Amino acid sequence: MTKWDNAKHFIDGTVKIFRKVDVLFNNIGAGIKSAPFDELNIEEIDRGIAVNLIATLYGCRAVLPYMKKRKNGHIINTTSIPGIRARSGLAVYTAAKHGVDGFSRALLNEVNDFGIRVSVLAPAAVKTAWAEKAGINIFYVACKCRTLNFSGSALKAIILFPSFWAFKRAVLASL
Repeated sequence: MTKWDNAKHFIDGTVKIFRKVDVLFNNIGAGIKSAPFDELNIEEIDRGIAVNLIATLYGCRAVLPYMKKRKNGHIINTTSIPGIRARSGLAVYTAAKHGVDGFSRALLNEVNDFGIRVSVLAPAAVKTAWAEKAGINIFYVACKCRTLNFSGSALKAIILFPSFWAFKRAVLASL
């Protein structure tokens, strides 16, 4: 979905089949090499921004005309804990996820009068090969998520405990 034509084709095809889109869940993201920013090559930077930010913007841009026409819809954009709190070695990923958060807040201001809701889902670390390579301590992150003091009555914590995903945490922020 890092190409506009793909995002538009996907949303247009969905509307053609189902006649509407009630919810867009932009669960898009991928880790890039964990390294100091000046050690990343330009392709890694471009890919990090494209996958972790641009794809979300394209998905929203493609679905908005349909949601505005119906004056209804809900857009859920996935960021991550580095989108809330910066982490060394993840400058591009952090910048992109901060971008998703800022974009979502601005988008809410633009579409609220059309009956369209915008939310941000910020999962904590999940045990993946990328997280292990990045040196992310899943147990530490899980414990830290329990103690973070998020302000705002619209912020809700969701704690998931499927047996094989122990310590997976998510924070759902309805803007």
